[in-house]
Amino acid sequence: MTSEVVIMNRRAIAVAADSAVTVTSIVNGRREKKYYKGANKVFELSNHQPVAAMIFNMADLHSVPWEIIIKSYREHLGKNSFPTLEDYAKDLFLFVQNHTHLFPPARQDELFLIDCITASFDLIDWIDRQPQVVNALHQTAKDAERQAIFDGIAKAIAADPLPAHFAANAATDALTKYGTDLENSFTAALTAFSNGIDPKKFTAMVVEAIFKRYKRFLNHTGIVIAGYGDQAYFPGFVQFDCYGILLGSFIADKAKEKHVTVDDGSDIQPFAMNDMVRTFMSGLSPDIFDVVLSGFEGSLTELAQNIQNDSSIASIPNLATHKQACLKKFQEKLVEAQANEHYLPLTRAVASLPVDELASLAETLIMLESLKEKVTRPSESVGGPVDVAVITKSEGLVWIKRKHYFTSEFNSRYLERQRQRLM
Repeated sequence: MTSEVVIMNRRAIAVAADSAVTVTSIVNGRREKKYYKGANKVFELSNHQPVAAMIFNMADLHSVPWEIIIKSYREHLGKNSFPTLEDYAKDLFLFVQNHTHLFPPARQDELFLIDCITASFDLIDWIDRQPQVVNALHQTAKDAERQAIFDGIAKAIAADPLPAHFAANAATDALTKYGTDLENSFTAALTAFSNGIDPKKFTAMVVEAIFKRYKRFLNHTGIVIAGYGDQAYFPGFVQFDCYGILLGSFIADKAKEKHVTVDDGSDIQPFAMNDMVRTFMSGLSPDIFDVVLSGFEGSLTELAQNIQNDSSIASIPNLATHKQACLKKFQEKLVEAQANEHYLPLTRAVASLPVDELASLAETLIMLESLKEKVTRPSESVGGPVDVAVITKSEGLVWIKRKHYFTSEFNSRYLERQRQRLM
């Protein structure tokens, strides 16, 4: 996991990110993940407009670093601009979808087969871990249970609607084109697992699942486009979850969007690992919030049982309904207290912060998340140097902190090339 945050008021928007990322590679026909610290995750999306891109989760798209993709798009964009941030995002995704040099059709074919094979092993493993399969007494019984589970999954997937990302015949065409090769692979796999499922039906189900349930089987990158569209005087951001290219279709689901307005003057939005940011905003960490609610519900249940067991007290009708109403009221009061004591005062303070303090707050929140990970978890998923940038309508993107693999004073020619390029 990683940690990123966006903080904005009417003056500016600050974006900050740690340097931890996940990357993928293809090894022996299977997708492998690796984790490392030192990646760039905040980028200028335009050399001429006040807009930036930030990534989280996966650092690459089909083994191509997002850094390369975004910087290539920046050159492609040139001096063009768009009315809204969502327009920038859609143009970026169209650029990726049509980039046949980075993602040629043959590569997309290979990736689709790998996705299907990976999904098949996940499904076989999941079916074999179900209690009714594990507890079956002999092979025939196990195969019968596997078949029943498979039939249920296949029926559910068949009932799912095809997402709007794809043409109506996308799954059917894919099955026609790749079905024979996949069926041969799955036959060997199902035989090796002593699995009685029919390979032809299994192939059809896997292909359909890749299209209809891509969120379950495909890696994704969070893309945040932050700054100002041409029509905006106050900053904002829009976030998409990007699942890559599936046989020519780029899959990006809009997840969040927020814009500062005259009436709504600030916002703090964390991404990925965000426990410390949520704690800072609400005064109570998400896990403790859940413990408090669970503990209160347990106490209510115990009280109800004691009342029912007391023979001197008549039975109370609708006791479960009363318990749920009490729990709901308690939760509402708790959330109201968090808002009044923490969130609302914080957002009012953020609304009046000068630009430099906005950037400092963004960096501090990432450092808090990193510190928590360091002292509470055996393996750190947040860490590395923190990059911080601020975007204003007039100055555009300004770096407050930025790691780099070279020292500027030793690279005057690079700086001159940059100056010439931007003229």
